[in-house]
Amino acid sequence: MRLKPGLHKQIETRVVFFLVAAVTCFFMIYTFHRRPVDGIPTKATWGWKTTEPIPDPSAPRPSFRDLALQYGSHKATIHKHHFMYEKYLPNIRDRPVKLLEIGLGCESYSRSPPGDSSGAGYDLTGVGASYRTFVAYFPRLSLTYIERDSDCARDFFRTHDKAAVFVGDQGDQGFLDRFSVQSTVHGLFDVVIDDGAGTDALQEQSLRDLWRVVRPGGVYFVEGVRSRNDRSAVGEGQRPFGEFIQDLLWEDVMLPDGEVRSIDCMEGICAFFKKEEGMP
Repeated sequence: MRLKPGLHKQIETRVVFFLVAAVTCFFMIYTFHRRPVDGIPTKATWGWKTTEPIPDPSAPRPSFRDLALQYGSHKATIHKHHFMYEKYLPNIRDRPVKLLEIGLGCESYSRSPPGDSSGAGYDLTGVGASYRTFVAYFPRLSLTYIERDSDCARDFFRTHDKAAVFVGDQGDQGFLDRFSVQSTVHGLFDVVIDDGAGTDALQEQSLRDLWRVVRPGGVYFVEGVRSRNDRSAVGEGQRPFGEFIQDLLWEDVMLPDGEVRSIDCMEGICAFFKKEEGMP
């Protein structure tokens, strides 16, 4: 049977269209549902909710402290880190913000009793307080976590899909190298927050290793900072993180030369600001 004139061309066009559509769909599925370095699938995307109206900045809104207290974040309940965040975050609140936090708050996570494979014994009370705070605070947020407790991360992100999670140890150089590549495919981070292990050595190492993922003009916060006068961990071979900061102030050591625009510290927390591109 011979095809009508032009029908053969139409069939070829439809076949090509189908193949292009199939490849596009595969690429989208791979991009948005790929497994990151931790092996945990996530529904999170790197885009922002541009269809939602941006809140009127002049209208009354909960402050960072209000939200942190509402969700039980230690940033306001135990510590006073909210003073630092309320100093700098309001300026970028309504912008598209890409934020990384080290530590999901899994210290309070309890696993199922021995022999219980149902998972019913998991207790997530207290986990993700900062996650809830940031999701409520920023209307256009792309949120990422580094968490070393794989059980806690998997359990939490079964029902919380507004962030990507990479499971690994912030003290593992190989993990940080892979993370730095995979997490910045769609751009560097505006804000990085180290709320992880809290030891001086890890704070210093993480700042050195993750400074590269901070965009020019971005900020890197370190919580749980020990002052240079606190010698309690000297016997463990750790110099106070405050002493490392002193070196940065005067010599800009251990970070790329000249990239630190300024440093601001309050009790227990410091902020490191990266220079804008072209800034002398």
